Amino acid sequence: IAAFSAEPCACDTFLKTMKRVKGRINNRVKICENAYLYLAELEEIVLPFSEVLDYSAALLADGRLDIEIVAESVEAFEKIKDKIAESVKKNVADKTGHEIDVLVRQSPRNEPKRMTTSMIKRTIIDYSAAEDMKASNIC
Repeated sequence: IAAFSAEPCACDTFLKTMKRVKGRINNRVKICENAYLYLAELEEIVLPFSEVLDYSAALLADGRLDIEIVAESVEAFEKIKDKIAESVKKNVADKTGHEIDVLVRQSPRNEPKRMTTSMIKRTIIDYSAAEDMKASNIC
């Protein structure tokens, strides 16, 4: 999702410039009314941890955000799991003013998924949408 910026560009161009792209519409989940968590935001929180090899995320029907981490080791996972959960909670609270329950768990896989094609992309799965968009009741 992108938009044109009203701010002038640092390069002094007369052309319109775009704001930072947050991601595709289908790479977001509705946290509460008019508030979304984008995959790009989640990646900015999770991927800076060097111990993380891969991850997947799903918004569950009960409103919990389930993050499954593939880490270098069990010890590495134990070291980062609470930091990731707290960072995600803080991000959502800062954006929406509401709290979200975050479950960070270790993946049973001990290696990242192999990408066999460039068309395979990471997504956030929204199981809450299947429940008549109960996401608006989360906040």
